[in-house]
Amino acid sequence: MSPDCSRGFERATRMDQILKPNQKVQTTSSRSSCVVESLLGGGGQGEVYRAILGGRPVALKWYYSASGTAEQQKALETLIKMGAPSDRFLWPEELAEATGTPGFGYLMPLRDPRFNLSQLSPTSLEGPLLSRHFFWQRLL
Repeated sequence: MSPDCSRGFERATRMDQILKPNQKVQTTSSRSSCVVESLLGGGGQGEVYRAILGGRPVALKWYYSASGTAEQQKALETLIKMGAPSDRFLWPEELAEATGTPGFGYLMPLRDPRFNLSQLSPTSLEGPLLSRHFFWQRLL
């Protein structure tokens, strides 16, 4: 593993909390203020936070500066303009930025806590995952 990759992996596994509780981020199109509440989790590309936007809870995905590319940002802008195919999708709603914080993020609805991921089998996800993969390939 290259030094750059290992640093990204190390950062992703220890979750540095790029954003802090009560930190404000701003949406790029409506310029609305969003307040970070807490870290929900993280992975190889970034971290996900619970945040409040206009009085409603949302999920805020924030990319590590080394992971969020201009291509990803452009693809997200396209998805946001298209809108969710239905209300059953947790879909990106708006891009976000924070003064003095590297990287960018996007806001999306927060998953209903009653939704249990353990109820899904790999076969039930196969179709949607393949469709999503091909969809993303066309965007990039």
